[in-house]
Amino acid sequence: METVEALVQAVIPLSYARTSPGIFTGLLELLVENDINLPSETLSLIVDEASGLASGRVRDVRWRLIDLALKLDFDIFLGGSNQRRRGNLIHAIGHASDGNNDQILKTLEALIESYAKARNLGGFIEMWAKELQSRAALWESDAVAKMVGDRLEKNLSAFQIERIFKEACEAGSDLNWVLIDALLRGVRTDATEAKIKKYLPKVVDTAETSTSGWRRWRVLLRVIQIDNTAVDQGFIQRVKPSAKEDVDPRETLFFKELQIALSGSNGVSPPEDALAIALPSTSSAPWTGSVNDISNRNLCLALNTGYVNNWLESIEHIGSLPAKEEFVDRFLDSALHSKDNEKSLITARDLWLGMLANGEFFELPTLKGKYLICFT
Repeated sequence: METVEALVQAVIPLSYARTSPGIFTGLLELLVENDINLPSETLSLIVDEASGLASGRVRDVRWRLIDLALKLDFDIFLGGSNQRRRGNLIHAIGHASDGNNDQILKTLEALIESYAKARNLGGFIEMWAKELQSRAALWESDAVAKMVGDRLEKNLSAFQIERIFKEACEAGSDLNWVLIDALLRGVRTDATEAKIKKYLPKVVDTAETSTSGWRRWRVLLRVIQIDNTAVDQGFIQRVKPSAKEDVDPRETLFFKELQIALSGSNGVSPPEDALAIALPSTSSAPWTGSVNDISNRNLCLALNTGYVNNWLESIEHIGSLPAKEEFVDRFLDSALHSKDNEKSLITARDLWLGMLANGEFFELPTLKGKYLICFT
């Protein structure tokens, strides 16, 4: 390690950090690729001089360099004596304007993984909960919530998760729905579900009075997966999504999925308007499958994706024949007007063909009958 440090200082003096910072990014890439470490002091100097974090200006930050530094030695950010460097990184993340920037997200994932490796994922969640109060785009990103959720049960015990969930439920009159959503989607074992079940009534009660956007509906979807008695059938009559013209399409998506799912869990017919959606634009636009990419142009496709993958049988149980026929007509029309797209995109045509390949579809009399009428 001393040889590497001496070579670095001889070949790339730190005086180059501000004039040619890209040299240091290339150096760290070589070190990561070859599993070679640098002394913490040297790596800290490189980060302080070449990363742009100390400037306080987000446009100066070199996210790739920080990503690599975290992989080489996360203690230079997480160690007790490195609060200023960690604070500068947290500040930069909170002020990053583009939550879809791949490199920024990779750097943030490296930070989350660093907390996990340090056996302190709970520490990251505590810090994240505070930063979420700023409503910064990157902290609220669904991608970040998934990163946390995917690591939750791998790094925390059921007792630790229960404590974090309890604190999140008792944080105030309204809930931090980004955090609650991430925690619930990260809980995947029966043992942990049993631990948090007692707090679900608080979540449901708060959702009924909250006006905080689309995530509360997705939270309720997860709640009834854990406990199908937690939400009564009258809930969707008492509470509706925003009626504003510019309502986030994700709010419409998850509310309608909740209508279908709640009916199935209570053994009653779904309301007819669960299938109805009035949009001024075409519904044949493709979709990436990401919640972040849902728009009014692909909302119908996103809804149909959920219906086809999860709730075909529930749709069959809707009492009104016209509602089911209109669903098939609209779905088929979208499929016929779909254009060829990249394989990574979901189209109505692909979804329709996938539905026909599903044997369950042909066991549902009304849907099968409408399909046969269209093609005979």
